[in-house]
Amino acid sequence: MANIESGSGLLTPLQQLPTSGARAVEVFTTDEGIFLAVPQLARDIPGEAPYMNAGDSDIEAPIYRWQDGRFVAHETLPLPGGEDLEYFEIDGRRFLAAAGIRTGKGPYDLDTDAVVYERIAHAWAPLQRFPVFAAKQWVAFSFDSRHFLALAQGVVVDGVVPKHPRDSCLFEWNGERFEPFQTFDGQWGYNWAFVSFGGEHYLAYADHVSGSRVLRWNGTQFAPLQTFSENGGRAFRFFEAQGALWMLHANLLKHTTLYRFDGAQFVDVQTLGGAG
Repeated sequence: MANIESGSGLLTPLQQLPTSGARAVEVFTTDEGIFLAVPQLARDIPGEAPYMNAGDSDIEAPIYRWQDGRFVAHETLPLPGGEDLEYFEIDGRRFLAAAGIRTGKGPYDLDTDAVVYERIAHAWAPLQRFPVFAAKQWVAFSFDSRHFLALAQGVVVDGVVPKHPRDSCLFEWNGERFEPFQTFDGQWGYNWAFVSFGGEHYLAYADHVSGSRVLRWNGTQFAPLQTFSENGGRAFRFFEAQGALWMLHANLLKHTTLYRFDGAQFVDVQTLGGAG
């Protein structure tokens, strides 16, 4: 690595964390400190060739705590086939929602349980389990004193018939638990993004094979606003700049596109890079 002088404005390595098949990083802060959690897909099986979609999926997610200028191992959370962890708070209560795509060492089982944990007495205690199929991501968001959890899930694999619900969906907090609120058509969900802008609430959903879409809250539920019919949808991100609402849509098979909201639709403004 080239020598980088202090103050050059570039990021420099601080620490390497031992992970296996890491899929995401969730950083959060509580009255106990600053934490970094890493969902992991799998660990290599001795004697078998390493491969990104192989290995032993019955694994845990390490959680590190910031201490003396470094992250140190603090605790672990059971998370087979880990894809995502989402930290959020409701009325002073602290939660971690965990999503895993599979269990087993091969063949794998895509029918799993996604778990919402609550922090109680300095430990993560299971609060609620959801039967899921190839779960990819949780996203928590709130508006008008209502609290939601969005689940992206599903995959299309020859010969695999889901036993658990396979549609991506929304759950709403009832004061003690999350209950089903709305289900969306989609066979291979990957990602959610939520934003409030101009008094309206928007929810974007990325799907690999069923078309991605943006929905708008109509006072009762999220209704379709705009559909992106191409395959390969991976992720959405919203941001505000120059008084406008902008949206990025990353597509695995095509390119990333930047959109600007014109008050009625998201209009493409710029293409960024190639596929992926």
